[in-house]
Amino acid sequence: MRTTLVLCFVMLGACTSPATTTTPVVDTTIVVPPTMAASTTVPDSASTTPPVQPTSGDGPESARPTGDVFVKTDLERFRSSTDILLSRDEAGVDVIISSSVEAAYVRSPESIEATITSGERVAHVIGIEDTFWIDDGTGWQETPAAAQLLSLTSVTALTPETLAPILDQLTNVGVEDVNGRSAVHYQGGTADIQTWLGGSPELDQFSTLDIGSIDVWIDEAGFVTKAVYVFGGTRLNSSATEYYRAAFELFDFDAEFEIAPPL
Repeated sequence: MRTTLVLCFVMLGACTSPATTTTPVVDTTIVVPPTMAASTTVPDSASTTPPVQPTSGDGPESARPTGDVFVKTDLERFRSSTDILLSRDEAGVDVIISSSVEAAYVRSPESIEATITSGERVAHVIGIEDTFWIDDGTGWQETPAAAQLLSLTSVTALTPETLAPILDQLTNVGVEDVNGRSAVHYQGGTADIQTWLGGSPELDQFSTLDIGSIDVWIDEAGFVTKAVYVFGGTRLNSSATEYYRAAFELFDFDAEFEIAPPL
C-alpha cells in the first residue's frame, strides 16, 4: 500500500482507455504526487519519542460514510489540491514533467469533480454516483472510462495506513493548524523515504538517493490533510539525475459548493 500514491498518478494516462472508438482518450501522463515549496533539506528522522496519534475529533464515532473518500469523518464535502514536479535538477528548474490535480468531493450524492493538468494537457472529469463524464478538450462526453481516472485521484491514496511502515519512526513536530483543522505534523528524512518506497519502481531507478524528506499532517479524523515529500539522486547505470517533489493538501471543509452534471 505504501506505493499507492506514487503509482496512481503514473497510471492516469493508461487508465483512460476508450470504451468505443468515439470516446475521448486522456493521456495526461501525470507522475507521482504531492509539492508545495518543498524543502530539499533532509531532516533527521531519528526520534526517541513515539509520535502521538490523534484520537479525538469528528472521526471514529461518526456515522459510517457513504464513500471511501470520507474515511472516518462526518464531513459532507471538501476539496484537494495536488502538485507534482519531476526535474533533472534539485532546484526544479530543468523540468521533465509538471502536473496538478484539483478535485472536489461531495458525500451525498457521492460525487467527485477533478481538473487534471499535465504540461499543456488538461482534462476535466465529473462523477456523480454511477454516471461519469470527461472533457479532454473535445467537449463533454459520458463514458465509464472516466470512473477509472477519478478513482486514481482519490485522496485515500495517502492515509495513516499507507504510511504505516514509517509512521512510528517519524519525528513528531507538534500540533499545527491546517486550513482550520488541528493536525499532528510528522517529519522524516532520506532513510524514511527509502523504507516507505523500498522496492518500488520509482525508487529502484536510482543508484544513489542524494536527498529525501517527508512531512505529513494527520488530523483528528484520520485524514492526511497535508503532505510534502521529496526524493532524488543519480539514476541507475547513468550519470543522469532526477528529482521528484510532490505536495498534497485538503481544504474547503464543508464549504458551500455542489457538483453538477456538465451542460
